[in-house]
Amino acid sequence: MSVILEKLKNNKIFKASAGYTIGNYLLRGLGFITVPIFSRLLSTADFGIYNTFMSYEGILYLCIGLALHSSIKNAKYSIGQDKLDEYTSSISIIQIIMAVIFLIVGNLIAPFLMSSLNLDRLQVCLLVILSLCTSILYLYQARLVLDYDTREYLGLSYFNALTSVVFSIVLIVCVFPNERYLGRIWGSVLPMILVSIWILYRLYTKQRPKINVNYWKFGLKISIPIIPHGIGQVILTSFDRIMITNIVGAAEAGLYSFAYTIYSIIFVAGNSLTTVFEPWAFEKLASGETKELQKRSALFIGGLAVICAGTMLVTPELVLILGSKKYLAAIPAIPPVLFGGFFAMAYSMPSIIEYYYQKTTNIAIGTAIAAGLNVVLNAVMIPRFGYVAAAYTTLASYIVYYIFHSIMAKKICGYNIVPIRVSIGAIILLSVSSYITLEFSENIFARYLLGVVIVVLVAILMWKMYRNNKKVEKQ
Repeated sequence: MSVILEKLKNNKIFKASAGYTIGNYLLRGLGFITVPIFSRLLSTADFGIYNTFMSYEGILYLCIGLALHSSIKNAKYSIGQDKLDEYTSSISIIQIIMAVIFLIVGNLIAPFLMSSLNLDRLQVCLLVILSLCTSILYLYQARLVLDYDTREYLGLSYFNALTSVVFSIVLIVCVFPNERYLGRIWGSVLPMILVSIWILYRLYTKQRPKINVNYWKFGLKISIPIIPHGIGQVILTSFDRIMITNIVGAAEAGLYSFAYTIYSIIFVAGNSLTTVFEPWAFEKLASGETKELQKRSALFIGGLAVICAGTMLVTPELVLILGSKKYLAAIPAIPPVLFGGFFAMAYSMPSIIEYYYQKTTNIAIGTAIAAGLNVVLNAVMIPRFGYVAAAYTTLASYIVYYIFHSIMAKKICGYNIVPIRVSIGAIILLSVSSYITLEFSENIFARYLLGVVIVVLVAILMWKMYRNNKKVEKQ
């Protein structure tokens, strides 16, 4: 055991994974870390308005940042490790220029935005500023990941986490007691401004920003096809909240947003591991070690399914801990949200193949199909069945999403990066867990007993797989 721990301690992948997981829980996991606080400070309507604002930000940051952060990994292999700082500094100029353009245009068409998006002029400006800060942050994160640099990553995370919570609480209680959602919005924007200023200082002291047409062409060639993909992802994860607000009401959007807050517990961990997994996978693909990549991908998917299933089974308890009784109505939406979230994260495995071979157009097409399907299904189902229907339409869209990218990845490389039997096993596990959670939501003994049975069966299955792999290796 001590030998294993020592190996893990000296393993840069393991250390980076742990660091990014902790950092992301602080930086991107504020939505669930602070839920017990903000679910009591904000009404369900305030909660819905704030999350709708953040949904707009999720779309706008892609338009301002042009998804340039997605080109960093490819730049390492095409431009060179020694020129990465120069490249990152140069393409950041594009993001700043885009923000200025959006700020000018946003103010010119502010009356239209006020009527169509329910945003006033100030909120439009805050939206553009926050989107710029987010794009700068993602660009810098992508650069840090390639060096497995957790130190600065964590420093930024700690600062943003603490200041965002403090600013939001003070602003909600002292400055905006009658419009509490504004306090939450300002509390999210101000820390990001400070973080972005620091990031630009760090980038520009390492390498003075210069306009480099070749760098810009390279980055935009890879990233522009990612923009519709990114917008499609936001539609899949957030646009349903906008539709719920407009069709049913802000209070229902608040309940649905709370269901996604439960999902964020899983998402932040899964996204952190993916952040480190992707550059490692690029290295394996470059060296031709595809068997090792397939094994690790199967473990990733299997572990993710077990975590999602376990979270489903404790849904009622999580709602009471993170929220209060007024959010119990969100329970029926949480299992399908978690189920869909599993596919949202699982897609990252086949997409690695598409990114590595620079087939980003395939990524955009797949996401557009899933997003379009989601919007159509939401428009039909939400008016008939209420906000819970959005959870099931999103689940259906993510299943299509995962299948499409799996097929595209196999066409590119000739093999399934995730074995089909692993995907089927994960679907069966999550289906059973969803049924148990919904049928026995008020019976903690039944849920926990059945949960233990599932965990034991999964452990036995994984042990058998491990033994079989060992036998194959010996042969």
